[in-house]
Parts: sequence; structure tokens; C-alpha cells
Amino acid sequence: MTTGEDHSRRTWIGVRLVIGKKGATLDALQYLVSRIVFKKPGEAATLVVDAEGYRGRREDSLADLARRLAEKVVRSGRPVPVEPMSAHDRKVVHTTLAEHPGVRTESEGEGPARRVVIFPSRGRPRLRRASEQDVDVNVEAKGGGERVGSGDR
Repeated sequence: MTTGEDHSRRTWIGVRLVIGKKGATLDALQYLVSRIVFKKPGEAATLVVDAEGYRGRREDSLADLARRLAEKVVRSGRPVPVEPMSAHDRKVVHTTLAEHPGVRTESEGEGPARRVVIFPSRGRPRLRRASEQDVDVNVEAKGGGERVGSGDR
């Protein structure tokens, strides 16, 4: 016979295993269950697999992170990349900041390295040369490199 505390500890460990790192196991279970339930292509409806309210807590945590990083972007005037995350988590960040007046968001990268980058909404950053002329900075999405030019091209 086990005590209530032992049972509680084992249950918590079990829940942690079901959730996995940043919800990865939970996402995989959700995918598998949806494939079983909705067998025909195009038949899928919204199906959510959750454990102990993890998904709601994760969304709240991501929304808080997004707001904190947005304020950092507003203060610094520089883009801030967010760690790579799932499509659902990226959507939470984009949705949270959609109406924020000081920032805009974009997703960059591919596959598991795809991440949200939060940019200041006031346009492209400007650099000053020693001669005090404005210089545009363009970051190309596919090339990944920076192009710096005076805009006279």
C-alpha cells in the first residue's frame, strides 16, 4: 500500500512525462489521436489533448514572454529573436503582439529552428556614418546576410 504522498509524486512524474519538454510529447500525442479519430483527409476538426491544464499555462507564459520582449524591443529599438518553437507557440506570440503599437512580428527559419523575431514597428533601423548621412540596413530573409548601402543604387 502506498501513501497519498507517494501516489501524488508518481502522478506528477507521469504527467511530466506525458507533457514532455515544452509540450513536445503532448503535441505528438495530440497529432496521433487526431490521425486516429479523423481518418479521412479533410475530416479533421480541432482536437486538443491536454494534461493538468498545461496548454493554458503555456499560452499564458508565452503571452507574458512576448509582452516582456516587446517592451525590450521598444526600449532598445532593436529586433529580438525568440527561441525556436512550435507553430502553435509561434501563433500565440504573433497573436499576443498583433495589436501592440510599438512592434511587429515575423517568423524566420525552417523546421525545428523556426522562430519569431520581434521588430520595432517604426520601420527599418537607421545607422549613422561618420559624415552623419543616413544609411539603410536591409536584412534579406533568404540570404541571411546584411546589406548596407546608402540608398543611391
